[in-house]
Amino acid sequence: MADNKNMELNDEMMAKAAGGTFEPITPYNVGDRVLIRGSEGEAYGTIVQVYVHDEYMVSYDVQLDNEGSLVPGIPHNLVNKV
Repeated sequence: MADNKNMELNDEMMAKAAGGTFEPITPYNVGDRVLIRGSEGEAYGTIVQVYVHDEYMVSYDVQLDNEGSLVPGIPHNLVNKV
């Protein structure tokens, strides 16, 4: 163990030490059918606008099927493509 004390760490070793790396989000597209899951339940809809804030943050405006209403700014983690 003492032999490794002054060794140089490469990118892969640093990523493991830091708990891994973040994978960039691949946003869904306008027109994709999605299921939204939130604290008020679930709803199906269609993406009408995509906002790419950066490679790890994406949000969507979704037109709901049953109500016909537009729900703006839904975070990527609450949207599932169907």
